[in-house]
Amino acid sequence: MSGREAAFVPARVSPLEEQLRGLYGPDEDAPLRVTASGIWHPTPLPVLGAAVPALEKAGLLAPGALLFDAGMGDGRVLAALALGLRAEHRLRLAGLESDRALATEARLRLNAIERRTGTAASLRIAHGDYFHPRYHAALGHHGDACKLNID
Repeated sequence: MSGREAAFVPARVSPLEEQLRGLYGPDEDAPLRVTASGIWHPTPLPVLGAAVPALEKAGLLAPGALLFDAGMGDGRVLAALALGLRAEHRLRLAGLESDRALATEARLRLNAIERRTGTAASLRIAHGDYFHPRYHAALGHHGDACKLNID
C-alpha cells in the first residue's frame, strides 16, 4: 500500500460481525471466485454487521416479510439476517444460487446457524437459475406452484 492509500478499519466490530467472522473467517479469506455464471465476491462482513441493524432501525423489516437473496453466493446475507434479527420479526428468508458449490456452502453454513441458535426461522435455499419462473414460486414468490427440492 502506498502512502496515499488508507485501509478501511472500522471503529469497532459489532457483535453480529463477530458471529459472522466465526462462520466465515476474516474477509481476507474470501477471494474472488470464478463460477459457472461469472465472477463472485462476497459482501464484506463489516457491511453486513452494519446493514442489518440499520435495516431494522429504519423499519424496513416488517414481521413476516419474505427476504429473497437472488444470487446468494455463500449465504452470508441470509446468515446475517438470521443471526442479527430478533425472533419477533418472524422473517421468511429465501436464497437462490446458480453455482452448485456456492449453494452447497451456503446450505451447510445456514444449517449450522439453525442448529447453533435453535431458531425456527423460515429458511429456504435452492440451487437454480433466478430467471426460471419455477424457482420464484418454489421460494415464495407469486406465480405457478411447482415442486422443487429445497432444503
